[in-house]
Amino acid sequence: MKTLLKTTRKTLDDYWFLFLISLACFAVHMIANANYGFHRDELQFISDSRHLAGGFVAYPPVTAIMGFLARTLFGESLVAYRVFSALAHAAILFVAGLIAFDLGGKRFAAALAAVACSSWPVRFFSGSVLMYMIYDYFWWTLTAYFLIRVLKGDPRQWIGVGVSAGFGMMTKYSIVFLVISMAFAILVLPERKHFFNRYFLAGVALGLAIFSPNLVWLIRNDFITFDFLKHIHARDIAWGRAEGFLGDQLSDCVGYAAVPLALAGAWFLATRRELARFRAIPIWTVAVIVLFAVMKGRGYYTGALYVPLVAAGSVLVSRMAEGGRLRKLARNAIAVFFAVSAIATAAITIPLAPVGSRWFNVLVSLNDGFTEQFGWEELAADVAGVRDSLPESERESFGIFAGNYGEAGALEFYGRQYGLPKVMCCTNSFYDRGYDLREPSVIVVVGVDRADLSGFFGSVEVVAHSRNAYGFANEETSWHKEIYLCRKPNFTWSEFWKQHRSFG
Repeated sequence: MKTLLKTTRKTLDDYWFLFLISLACFAVHMIANANYGFHRDELQFISDSRHLAGGFVAYPPVTAIMGFLARTLFGESLVAYRVFSALAHAAILFVAGLIAFDLGGKRFAAALAAVACSSWPVRFFSGSVLMYMIYDYFWWTLTAYFLIRVLKGDPRQWIGVGVSAGFGMMTKYSIVFLVISMAFAILVLPERKHFFNRYFLAGVALGLAIFSPNLVWLIRNDFITFDFLKHIHARDIAWGRAEGFLGDQLSDCVGYAAVPLALAGAWFLATRRELARFRAIPIWTVAVIVLFAVMKGRGYYTGALYVPLVAAGSVLVSRMAEGGRLRKLARNAIAVFFAVSAIATAAITIPLAPVGSRWFNVLVSLNDGFTEQFGWEELAADVAGVRDSLPESERESFGIFAGNYGEAGALEFYGRQYGLPKVMCCTNSFYDRGYDLREPSVIVVVGVDRADLSGFFGSVEVVAHSRNAYGFANEETSWHKEIYLCRKPNFTWSEFWKQHRSFG
């Protein structure tokens, strides 16, 4: 017991400032995350969290599990569903500080690394929503941390590498690019010797064991996720979403303020003899960038790649600022600069701005995803209103069909208060949940074009329009604004379902 208390006291003495920085990040998210509404992607994760499985069409199961845990522990609210995302972001900052320590830094270097990493736009946004991005970034960061400790000379840390990579694969498959790049970087250096020990094999075994539930699910479902990924990748390329990958690394994944630190860190690791064992870090960083660029990945995929480089840059700055009054002033100025940068980043990436303010308009101009957080409650109310306007004879055969997962998730989530029936949707894992077995014949349809509906129903009429309380233009009010009431189907739902699986 005395040993435990002594260890705990030493941990608090060494890392209290990292706890404070992480706590500040978490607190900001808790304040902001109660604002606006759910993003359409969050509504898909929430729906999937009610149907837990070894995997889902669009992704592995970890994020849905986080949704399930959040609901079970804290109830259903914006803050509840987003609490683990906020914690994951805060944890990344803490681990960034630990990496700075392992690269030879002291307290200032660790604090600078944590604060500098908090000013990265893509991570601040992802910490404010229930999506897989922030969990993916956390596993990337943790995998890098454990591998750096392996390179430092502790082979037991292969266990941590395997565990974090395994959970990474259970979150988002893109971590395989990091693992491949790390293996390549170590193999081309004398550090390849670290592969030859039992802990490496144990780490691989643990990673595979953690990933195995999803692997079994993929096998049982004919690797449907890879069909989904091929479709989405082709769509993103066609829509130009893969363009500007390299620019996104600077603006979103590192943030312009931290770019000099990352570059300095790469130079520091590549040129200092005493840090030769860490030269794998800049090599695997370049390898990941090349792989994603060649594969035409989207810019945000590498949102956690640069944490070790920024940590290394922080160590370099800390060493340069040691001794002398002017150097200390410069060090303090750098710390203030990154603290201000972190505050500014939070102001333009998370839901802090009052709706309708100039600040909010700037927020939306930088990330139109915020307008996707409005209108879902109104959609459910309008669909319920259509049902309630029907004669009693038609209410028995009333059903709902949604064209995409956002609409389906919203009608499922908000429709419960109106007693709406099962929402049918052919997109992603909603398809696997099947159609309404009542075989409804009077259908409210959202998210589908009239021309497509006319081929399936004898009667198609517009009964409402998608809206939101603030009149924002978003995907629902621009692309799918008509809400249709359809009658006289010329098909059976069982036959329709066999032919209309879709990805989105």
